[in-house]
Amino acid sequence: MKCGEFPALAKHKITIKRRSEAVTDYGGATTTWPTLATVWAVIEPQNGREVFAQDQIQSRVMSKMVIRYRSDLKDTATSGKYKVSYDGRDFPIVYIKNLDEDMKSEGKVFQVLACEENNAEN
Repeated sequence: MKCGEFPALAKHKITIKRRSEAVTDYGGATTTWPTLATVWAVIEPQNGREVFAQDQIQSRVMSKMVIRYRSDLKDTATSGKYKVSYDGRDFPIVYIKNLDEDMKSEGKVFQVLACEENNAEN
């Protein structure tokens, strides 16, 4: 995908959320997911699998979401702090790749958000 193709292919509006943890008045912890940004994305389902977890069969679907580069997501080591919401579903981000215009080399034009739907953290 080249820069000129992105506007025509990015047909999905996604919301990126960042995990925030706070201590309650009673010393407990509470987790919230405030919105970081709402952006256009290209969503491509990659693969799916079924796993046996928590005494039941669960399906897991990996999706690749391509967005324009965002400097607040450039630290790929912290991808676990983010999730994507789309169409009433949550997709925890597994990893982020920063890509150049050729979609092959490291750069600051696009970002690939690899997400797994039905992850235990939903």
